[in-house]
Amino acid sequence: MKKLDLTGQRFGKLEVIKFAYSDKKSRRWECKCDCGGITYVVTGQLRSGNTCSCGNCLQRKNNALDLQKEHKKLYCCWRDMVRRCHNPKACNYQYYGERGIEVCKEWRHDFYAFYDWAVSNGYDKETYGKFGANKYSLDRIDNNKDYSPDNCRFASKREQNINKRPTYKNTSGFVGICKHSSCDMWYGRVRDESGKIRYTGMDKDIIIATKMRNDYIIDHKLSNQLNDLSAYGY
Repeated sequence: MKKLDLTGQRFGKLEVIKFAYSDKKSRRWECKCDCGGITYVVTGQLRSGNTCSCGNCLQRKNNALDLQKEHKKLYCCWRDMVRRCHNPKACNYQYYGERGIEVCKEWRHDFYAFYDWAVSNGYDKETYGKFGANKYSLDRIDNNKDYSPDNCRFASKREQNINKRPTYKNTSGFVGICKHSSCDMWYGRVRDESGKIRYTGMDKDIIIATKMRNDYIIDHKLSNQLNDLSAYGY
């Protein structure tokens, strides 16, 4: 009678790599779990469905559930990040997923992995999400790239303003440059260190108005984002 061969078959999260060994009562198979773990499982346990992971997965899942409760604000940050990038029904999907922004595979289905990165990169349960001068949140270094360990950081609102791209309401194509509602003029504005909006000058030429804004930022040593005018000779 031909012996049963489970090599290559999948049972839940387990893929059978090869036959491992036999003891007096059963045969065991070397299996690789989706999480990367290796385990040795009895034939009957595989075929009955009683064993469908290496066990570490379940422990990791339980740990993640505990982390969700203990670090609720960070979990909400992760959940909302995934939602706006991968759920077309999300209210702000058009600014993320529709633009091709994604969450990396390492984080997308694993809050535990995101938590590990966060702890190593400035996250502190006691201060995260608190209001005040030291308030900070998750930020992408390059706003045109994905959420991933090498493109994310925790940054203050001031630091994020430096990295800001023109919003969907901005028709000028330049950060901080708007068209006057009652005349054919462009004007610039910035937010100073106290949070107040300051106007930087107005001109019919959008490039001149943008240069005036850049000059204002430099002269007053502000942290607002400068617009690149190198293509226009500035």
